[in-house]
Amino acid sequence: MENNKTMKFKSFEDLQMFLIDIGKLDEVFTLDEKFAPAEEDINEFIKFRGKMVGKLKDFRKSQDQKSNWRKYRSNYMKGIRDFHKSTAGKKMHRNLARFLTTRIKNESLELNIYELRETLQSFSSYPTHLFIEMGYYKPLEDQLFYEEFIEEAIPAFHRAIDELYSAKFELSEQDLDLILRVVDPDAFVEAIVESENLDKQKVKEILELKFKEAEEKRECSFLEIYKIDNFVTKI
Repeated sequence: MENNKTMKFKSFEDLQMFLIDIGKLDEVFTLDEKFAPAEEDINEFIKFRGKMVGKLKDFRKSQDQKSNWRKYRSNYMKGIRDFHKSTAGKKMHRNLARFLTTRIKNESLELNIYELRETLQSFSSYPTHLFIEMGYYKPLEDQLFYEEFIEEAIPAFHRAIDELYSAKFELSEQDLDLILRVVDPDAFVEAIVESENLDKQKVKEILELKFKEAEEKRECSFLEIYKIDNFVTKI
């Protein structure tokens, strides 16, 4: 017997796309905001979509196109931005942005027991929220990229937690870049402003410009974007 499953929708358009995906085109045109899909439709969709995503991931691997983070990270940014929207304002973003801003300035960073506790709580919150995001409907390609992204992200966060437990923070540049992307940029604005006593609007403008440049280059490291020198020398 199959467990009952639920699915969340971020927009009316997502709900319409869901109906198209399950072949109920006639219901798309009579849909209203109160409509909720039947459990059997959700179960069937999840089963079918899971098989499709699995086959596509296997195909990409067989074509030697496994989404290694450095090569394909720009493909994940839509999913990461959706994640930022769904977790905007969360304390975990603020705590981790403060920690990472300090870490970028000082590689030999040491934390007291209270700072360590808060930082570990924030790091450990991310895997849970990344999986919660999986409960929302996504178009096929977006789901494929998102699932490949969390296959990279979850181990990176666990490696970071292990490092902090051992009183170190010696992450690879690849892991650090991924984690910097997953933290909400608005939290970094606040952290940089607080850390360096800078003008908030100016910091926001510089970040937006750097994000735009990163999109165009596709390979830009977020570690370079968030380096404090970028802001201190320009304000």
